[in-house]
Amino acid sequence: MSQFSVCVLAYGPHQELAERCLGSIIRAADAADWRFVAELRIGLNAVSAETLRWVEQVAVQAHVSGCPRVTLYRSADNIGKYPLMRYLFQHRPLAPCTMWFDDDSYLRNPGDGDWWRRVAAMADTADVLGSIYRIRSRGQQWRGVMAQPWYTGEPVRPRHVFIFPTGGWWVIKSEILKKWDYPFPELYHRGGDQMLGELCRQQHYCLLQFNEGVAINANEVGKESTAKERGLTREDTPWLWQNFPDGSKQRPDMPDVTVEEVGSKDQQVREQIVGTEVGSKRGSGRDWTAQLPTPPRL
Repeated sequence: MSQFSVCVLAYGPHQELAERCLGSIIRAADAADWRFVAELRIGLNAVSAETLRWVEQVAVQAHVSGCPRVTLYRSADNIGKYPLMRYLFQHRPLAPCTMWFDDDSYLRNPGDGDWWRRVAAMADTADVLGSIYRIRSRGQQWRGVMAQPWYTGEPVRPRHVFIFPTGGWWVIKSEILKKWDYPFPELYHRGGDQMLGELCRQQHYCLLQFNEGVAINANEVGKESTAKERGLTREDTPWLWQNFPDGSKQRPDMPDVTVEEVGSKDQQVREQIVGTEVGSKRGSGRDWTAQLPTPPRL
């Protein structure tokens, strides 16, 4: 069965969302002894100092608990969702499948270690998994699609309906990301999930509905697609290619992203945080994942 590069993007002064998201992922992966997780890549986009400290600590815990590799990608400025996603995907080769989480998405039943087996089995039968939505083309988006290298001639019209996996959580075969350079350089903050869906349609990839056990872009009680909009607004970031051929709003220059391999942490720091010898599963029988937040359930 497939192994995953699990990629998470945390943003801003919202430590509670980072805790809910990463806590659920790590608890679920630990319950499955990390058999299906090849690595964890965490993007930190203009996060607060408190969020950064918490993420650094829990990343060390995950690594010592059994995650083969944990990497942090940090930008002090808000560079938008997709530029940082590109950093995460292109820094080094990905596992056979990539699983993406926005920080307002999380696993509903993190104690269910069998969830990873189920999603891996589904990923073996499809190219892309996610919660499937439909939305009409805005402005000149349909013309922008026709100009792309992945466009194959499948009809696209002014009232075209995009069918796509909503962007808060999805799974994809990593070879697709590499072949089509996704997310494309034109992507900044909005519309990237619709373009991924259209790429799949044009290239005849299998897109499968799957959101079992995942709360995607969820509010405080776990309802899908009801999380509050944060950071960049709709006015700040028009939909991709909405004004084609004039192009979307130009992005600012991309600042540097600091990359940190958690495995390079000092051993004493690891022992202090985790309370166990490095390389062992747990110390004195204590399950450290029990200290992570418990997500709400509908």
